[in-house]
Amino acid sequence: RRVSVWDARSYACIQKYPAELMTCGADLTAMISCSVQDPDLNLLMLAGVDGSLCVRRVARRPDGKLNCVLLSFIEALSAENAPITSLSYHADTDSVVVGDAGCRVAVLSRLKEQLGASVQTQSEQALGD
Repeated sequence: RRVSVWDARSYACIQKYPAELMTCGADLTAMISCSVQDPDLNLLMLAGVDGSLCVRRVARRPDGKLNCVLLSFIEALSAENAPITSLSYHADTDSVVVGDAGCRVAVLSRLKEQLGASVQTQSEQALGD
């Protein structure tokens, strides 16, 4: 199985990734994209049937392909490892609302703060290249 990335303007397939790589090994149950400010990041959040959440930074490389880097992996975000069925990012509060198949809702607060160390490390690596 693969995750295909398509260009919304031309409808051309840009790149294909192995599904296990993109979702950190879990079958995908929900996915959202969002943009955060300060630092400016385009994020892809992928939720798994095992209750996990994978957060990736997505950026376009100079050759037109996508660079998709793992920023965070939360192994058991939902209660009792229930499949995550809904994700929603709220920019004003920098929070992610997570709903699961057990009819429970959780809030992941201060997303940028939680991603901060990963983002800072990657920025430092980019400056060293």
